[in-house]
Amino acid sequence: MLLERVIRFVRNVSVILFLGVLLLVYAYLHENPTFYLDENQQIGISLNSFFYGSLIIFAFANLFLNIMLSFSDKIAPGMRSGLFFRSAEMKANFRIWLYGFNAATNFFLLSIVGYLGLLNSSDQYGLSGYRWVVYMGPVFVVIILIGLILMLGRGRR
Repeated sequence: MLLERVIRFVRNVSVILFLGVLLLVYAYLHENPTFYLDENQQIGISLNSFFYGSLIIFAFANLFLNIMLSFSDKIAPGMRSGLFFRSAEMKANFRIWLYGFNAATNFFLLSIVGYLGLLNSSDQYGLSGYRWVVYMGPVFVVIILIGLILMLGRGRR
């Protein structure tokens, strides 16, 4: 299906973009970045901990979603189990949704790492213009979840 290929391409691009942004942030951050939780509380971590922690979170999120994709491949349409697909079309739609959810999750993590990189950069950026980027990740995830609800509701008819 063309839609599945396009969404898989977007997912692959999101992986490459995340890794590129993470490497860029790693290259430009100073040795001990400080993250502010609120005005009174701050956390200082090493640059390597930030890099490897971000990479591990990204890898676990993608591994979990890829495991879900492999499990969905093993379930045959109409199978009598706890989770089954009523038709091959519903199974294909669920796979497309999983690829889209994976891409949305990757863009969410990309926006977090990018914003933290800008926030702790030694250069001064007008971050008030970039705050909307942080909110786009959760918006993408919510849109994808609404899509799942609509897909499941349509499949029950």
